[in-house]
Amino acid sequence: MKKRWRLGVSAVILVFPFFAHALHSEVVIREALFDPEGTDTGLEYIVIENTGNAPKELTGWDLYPDGVGYYTFPAFSLEPKSVVTIHLRAPGTNDVKNLYHSSTTKNMGNTSGSIALFSSTEHSSETIVDFVEYGGEGETWEPAAVSAGLWKTGDFVSLEGILEGEKIRRTTEAHDASAWSFDGSEDGVSGGENSEDLSENEEEDLGEEDTITSSNSGGGVPYIPPELLPSIKAYAGLDKNAVAGASVSFSGKAFGWKNEPLESSTLRFLWNFGDGVLTDGRNARHTYAYPGIYSVVLEVISGGESVRDDLVVRAGENPVVISELAPGENGWIELHNSSARDIDISGWILKGEQNKEFVFPENSHLAPRSRPVFSKETSGIIFSSLNPRAALSYPNGRVAREFVFDGGIPSGQSVTALGFASPTPGAENQSQNAPVAIKQSAPAKISVKTESPSAPPSEPPSPLPVDDVLLAETSRVPVDDPSESSGGQEKNLALAQLGARTDYLWLGSSIAGGLVLGSAVAFARRRFVKKDNDRTHNANL
Repeated sequence: MKKRWRLGVSAVILVFPFFAHALHSEVVIREALFDPEGTDTGLEYIVIENTGNAPKELTGWDLYPDGVGYYTFPAFSLEPKSVVTIHLRAPGTNDVKNLYHSSTTKNMGNTSGSIALFSSTEHSSETIVDFVEYGGEGETWEPAAVSAGLWKTGDFVSLEGILEGEKIRRTTEAHDASAWSFDGSEDGVSGGENSEDLSENEEEDLGEEDTITSSNSGGGVPYIPPELLPSIKAYAGLDKNAVAGASVSFSGKAFGWKNEPLESSTLRFLWNFGDGVLTDGRNARHTYAYPGIYSVVLEVISGGESVRDDLVVRAGENPVVISELAPGENGWIELHNSSARDIDISGWILKGEQNKEFVFPENSHLAPRSRPVFSKETSGIIFSSLNPRAALSYPNGRVAREFVFDGGIPSGQSVTALGFASPTPGAENQSQNAPVAIKQSAPAKISVKTESPSAPPSEPPSPLPVDDVLLAETSRVPVDDPSESSGGQEKNLALAQLGARTDYLWLGSSIAGGLVLGSAVAFARRRFVKKDNDRTHNANL
């Protein structure tokens, strides 16, 4: 009986966390708009739905839009089969359909991010209720969501093809990216008076709570709060992924009271790139010297009005390397983006031999984990089969990667960070020369030179990415010389064995010679001492 009781208690303990999540699963994240048309500030929102048949008390729950910060629900109960919209960076009065997170100063990520819902202000796998991740993997609360059975490791909602102003919406109750899709319809569950554009008819949109009659106006002139007055709008663009040391392009836009584009020559665009650098102009370029996450602020000034918008730039180490090269008229060069980020290489320069150059056109991007191949027909560069050279430079001419191979490439083969191989354009590189590399007496060399962007000389260099380490290691390993015969390996082995026997003979001879020399010295010393004693004895007589 005791065993059964213990077994029952154990089962309850094991099942309880999953049972708790089953209770919370009736409250879900239904949809989110993280990239509104035009300016983002004040127009982003998240919709929470109670799918159950009873009211749900959300008081003290936490909503976490990644990058924005936690929003703690006030005293609030969500009715069954109903939704509530949380408006981010927007002023307003809370009601049964709308809540306002006006204290935050950041917007959600436009290219990647996540949303997590917790049943407490303590955040863990035990309190997480729902989760969605878009644009990329590895966001803040993914491990907790995976542990709670609410998400799959490495899964995310793809934003490929999504347009500005489209929202992501849950369409099934599955706990992975397949449950989500995106659309641009205007009849979403978040619609209603709170989604209307104030600029079209401000007086009709203002409710009684927002209109105050001024006692000093002399006749009941309505007072409109400043945040509800019509104003121009600024748009800084989408969040960006960048490479430290490479220039990043920015383009600002301005819109009037009725969302019409403003093109006046009196407009002024001021950029603060978040690293202490300021510049003026609608379009700008900037280079981040160090990796980091930077908040970029655009201020648009028109007459007496000014308005701001911001975006986030994530500048990382350069993950792009030259991974494979094939020489000749039918040759090509392969790049490898080893990161999980999209990399913009617009304006980057590919350099070959004899000062041949190819500039990547505008809007050239490398997809995550991709190995794009650029043929001779595209780049106009022919790589030699003897001592080929290649370099990849940033738009400002600073060298990002350099590929140097000293030696000859056999016909029909390519050269990679691992040595010679059968060509694998666009696929993972394979080494074929490792077993015969010891045949090379004068090793050819593969090396990569990496320039750390604007790093102070006193600082140690940053660790190289995996591909660079492979290249650097390969530079110390001899590779196969196609001119050698197949019998070279046996010949070298015989020479090595002969050398070993010679070493042993030399060692034995040295030991024997030392013993003979030591005996001779000892014998001579004894004779010298004996003669000296004889002289002393004769003198005494």
